[in-house]
Amino acid sequence: MRRFFILANNLANNVPEIVGPDARHIAQVLRMQPGELIELFDGSGWVYEARLEDVHPQRVRVSVTRRYQSPSESPLKLTVACGYLKEKKMDLLARSLTELGVHHWWPFFGMRSVPSPEPKRLAARVARWQKISLEAVKQCERGRPMTIEIHQNLAAVLAAEASSEVKLLFWERGDSDQRFSQGQRSAAASALLLLGPEGGFAPREIAAAHSAGFDSVSLGPRILRAETAVQCACALVQHRYGDMGKSP
Repeated sequence: MRRFFILANNLANNVPEIVGPDARHIAQVLRMQPGELIELFDGSGWVYEARLEDVHPQRVRVSVTRRYQSPSESPLKLTVACGYLKEKKMDLLARSLTELGVHHWWPFFGMRSVPSPEPKRLAARVARWQKISLEAVKQCERGRPMTIEIHQNLAAVLAAEASSEVKLLFWERGDSDQRFSQGQRSAAASALLLLGPEGGFAPREIAAAHSAGFDSVSLGPRILRAETAVQCACALVQHRYGDMGKSP
């Protein structure tokens, strides 16, 4: 069943409408006809089965036949804070972290981060990542995109972190963590992961994270690229505490 995004306000109308690029895609590319069934999501975690009633490139009218919570959202509230990387790498992470079930993405400017965009350009980048995350939600069948929030430095991340049950700092000199090598699942409702930029963490940042209660973890004997490390860490944590590896 084809899947499309609908604004919550449009969904609340007596006759819900899909507008924008998705409406044009339905009408002009897919050439779908009234009576066909589609799946909708509004970014809140709810999914809707709907029937096409009227199809035009500017707007597509539908009738909702069923509503249910997305079965693809991870039970683990996973927040990933990673050092700001070069821009194409951040675009990659916006998509892959959404696919991996991350709830919150907190890019921050580490002491060794190379890029330092101007505020206007940074706002445009965040808007782009939000769009990429929304497109990834359609593909991976999640019910909501990630929330994305920029933090100016690691200290801001540590100040914003409240009560995550699992707090892990991934870096090349971290300890070998048996919780992952054992391959057994553990119960946790929330987790916050810290990963550095291309240049890694500065010693002061490592010390601050340890003081904030983060366990230091290694990803093995090989040095991974920054974007690879972020994806690897997310997959390990989702398998250990979330829903990766479970039967759908």
